[in-house]
Amino acid sequence: MTTFLDRALPLLDRGFSLIPCEPRGKKPLLGVTHASTDPAIIEAWAKRWPEANVAIVADANFCILDIDDGNAFMWIATLPETFSVRSSEGKVHCYLRKNGFEVRNQNFHPVGSLRADNFYCIGPESVHPDGHLYKVIKDVPVAELSLGLYQQLKERADSIKRERENRFKNSPDDVIVRGGEGRHEFLTSRGAYLPNGKKDEEQLFAELWAINEKHCSPPVDEAWVRRFVNDFLLADDFEPMKETAIPVIGPRVMNEPLTGEPVKFDPWEYALGSLEGSESSGWFPRGRFALVGGASGGMKTTLLVQALVSARDGEAFLGHPPGRLAFIIFFADRGKWDVIETLRRMKMEGRVPHECINQLGMKEALAKITEAAKTQQYAVIVIDGADLLVEDNNSGLHVKQFATGLQKIAEHYGIAMVLTTGSGKYSTKAVKDGAERRSLVKGSEVWSRTGGSIFTLASKDDGTGDSRELVVQHRNAATERYILKLKAGRLERFVATDIPNEEDNLMRAIAWIGQREKFFAEEFKDDFPQLSGSVRKQILNTLTTLKMIRKVGTKPLRYATLVPSSNLGTVSAVSPKDVWGQNVPESCAT
Repeated sequence: MTTFLDRALPLLDRGFSLIPCEPRGKKPLLGVTHASTDPAIIEAWAKRWPEANVAIVADANFCILDIDDGNAFMWIATLPETFSVRSSEGKVHCYLRKNGFEVRNQNFHPVGSLRADNFYCIGPESVHPDGHLYKVIKDVPVAELSLGLYQQLKERADSIKRERENRFKNSPDDVIVRGGEGRHEFLTSRGAYLPNGKKDEEQLFAELWAINEKHCSPPVDEAWVRRFVNDFLLADDFEPMKETAIPVIGPRVMNEPLTGEPVKFDPWEYALGSLEGSESSGWFPRGRFALVGGASGGMKTTLLVQALVSARDGEAFLGHPPGRLAFIIFFADRGKWDVIETLRRMKMEGRVPHECINQLGMKEALAKITEAAKTQQYAVIVIDGADLLVEDNNSGLHVKQFATGLQKIAEHYGIAMVLTTGSGKYSTKAVKDGAERRSLVKGSEVWSRTGGSIFTLASKDDGTGDSRELVVQHRNAATERYILKLKAGRLERFVATDIPNEEDNLMRAIAWIGQREKFFAEEFKDDFPQLSGSVRKQILNTLTTLKMIRKVGTKPLRYATLVPSSNLGTVSAVSPKDVWGQNVPESCAT
């Protein structure tokens, strides 16, 4: 039988602070203020409570990412490999070492939390109340919590807090929330208004339980309500919600309502038509809006200017035939001289109709956009920096109202509406690590959920280089992916066969890998369709053996480059025999 001491000693070796909990339970036998790393104290507890469960306490050195719903945390692409424990199916405790900056408790209720201080999680080999064991699923060193990851977690917690505040704010007093409709979110929203600094645990529980029984069908179980009161409402850093008015930011803030009969237009007319053999893959259809996301400096404006000028002037762009639609760009994120500088760099000055609205309030800016749509002079309207026009970019309610207003303009006047929004600087790494691209748009996820096609631009390096990866996700067509390079002020498509002075596939493959910090095996396959599966596998396995690359993930399969790109990417310094020895496959060597 596993004892408290058996459970505790391996955790002490990692430097964790521990407390004992009741056998086959989560209730602490001693509070978190008694947490200790002293082997003598742990041994004393072991004699007193030999069958106790063990709990790890978040302290000055460690914090715990408590994930209650793994699917809800798919947006965390920068989570490092770290010591992790599965508490039950779909629930994981990820342990992280603090890194010198202040870390505070963050709540993602009901899907999880970041426990940074005065909280604990049950440790491995302890017995769950249901009878199963808490099990280590990643027996690796505890990784450091990076500032970038912490900022992601904090932004998400703040966003959830605002969403929680607003989602059920105006629901009627007799509302019934059924299973699958957000019962936990409803109780979280209503419960956030209950504390006043005077109510104790039992009073808060009684009030929230009454709300639960009245509005939830069926009611949420008692254990969840009790845990919510203790972990959330009674937390030291909890701030009760206050009743505040929610501003209406949709089309009603415009100077004039949408007037006249709706314009007749072809909803299948695109600024750039569909790719051959891929119906519905066109860019920027009339009557709808598309979203372009990327970090500041990610070349979103450059991409759109090139694409729309080409389309208007009768030139194809990345294989898409031109739709010859007139366009205008409204800049909400920069002033006159910054725009001119960008257009001069592209040698496009005088060719791009535009107007700067960065000094206007949201109401005046939307009025300008509506007026441009009414003139029917332009079929495509771009709002560059659209997220800056929203009062609270993290509020799903605010974003939805704003997006709905623009969608109404697009449908009423037959406009192809294109919005650009920012993303965190960490998005580059997130893309490389396989994040869902629609989640990379900064602010509320409603941005990416309300848009049609989603365009994301991310650096292929640390953000200072000239390479960009463009991914276009359509709702009803296959995803497009391109590698673009900045040349002479413009973005140009880069393909492996463009590498100069190289004739064989192996050399092109080495050069391709050398230009990437990380890459997916599927990317390698897409860019080298001329290679057979066995040859691609042999190239990757050989470079792995030579420690030029290493495998960093299996689902999906991905690799990291281990040598500087200047070495691996300089194909003239490598010959097939350097990699393959005497066994050079005929399909790889010329």
